[in-house]
Amino acid sequence: IDPAVIVVVGPPGTGKTSFAAGAKDPVFLFADKGGGRTLSKRIHKHRIFPNAWDVVPGESPTVRVVNEDGVESEEPREYLIQWVRALLEKPHDRRTAVLDTLNNAQTLLYRYLCDVEKVSSIEHVDGGFQKGFTRAAEHMARLRDMVWDLRDRRRMNVVLTSHQVNRKTKDPSGADYEAWALAIHPESADVWMGAADTILYCEPSIAVVSSEASGTKDKPKMRTKVDFTGRTIAYTRPARGIQAKNRDMLPATLELSWAVYEEESEKGKQIQDDLQEFLHSLPRAERAAQEIYMAENAWSREAALLVLEQSNTSSTI
Repeated sequence: IDPAVIVVVGPPGTGKTSFAAGAKDPVFLFADKGGGRTLSKRIHKHRIFPNAWDVVPGESPTVRVVNEDGVESEEPREYLIQWVRALLEKPHDRRTAVLDTLNNAQTLLYRYLCDVEKVSSIEHVDGGFQKGFTRAAEHMARLRDMVWDLRDRRRMNVVLTSHQVNRKTKDPSGADYEAWALAIHPESADVWMGAADTILYCEPSIAVVSSEASGTKDKPKMRTKVDFTGRTIAYTRPARGIQAKNRDMLPATLELSWAVYEEESEKGKQIQDDLQEFLHSLPRAERAAQEIYMAENAWSREAALLVLEQSNTSSTI
């Protein structure tokens, strides 16, 4: 399948990194120092741990770090932007680039902007008044452009993981609502929401263990106990409370597995091709009716399969 930019969003421990590890020949850029501990040994030599966003003029080539035991040491600076540029410009055999996580990469970016401006907080960059967050989004957009080049010029998949945050969304056509979103500033989140070919929102699968009545006769309550199944479900389409999307006509949900994603992407692309071929074979009025039906159903795979099934039934009558 064609390479894609995939953003994987969800709470910690739901398998986002393991999902990316299943991709072809990955190289990991861990903005999270603790990232990748559970990955197999075949991937360990393809791990990079950036500790800075980009070069600050005049800064030391090393950075002071404190380990878990409180011991300080000096480490050479590893620049995230320079590593992405190296993947773009230098020879290598990697077919997937993984940035884990976007929210930790944002921390490196904020530190970089503060060091450049010689201020103590991102809120003071460019004189304050939220201008620092706009400046950060501009740098995120430059990273996005490099990610697009990795996909288009180097034919690499790019996977970006992010933790989630509950954010209130203003709806000019109705009531405001809360939704899970990328755990980065909204201006930067918008950059990646538009850039990604696929956004997977992940949550652990739960099973009801038992339900029992409680409370009083006048105020009865139902207490439900649940347990985690160990599986993670990925949502691929937008819904109230969930920011997800895909361009490959994926099913509404799928198991968070690279092999499953790849297989379903191939199926989805074939369904898209079959649907477009069928629609273009119709007279204009019939095609318009079918396209209205597809639009009313968000051009979902389920709707496409129903249209194709009906077309096959009609052709055999």
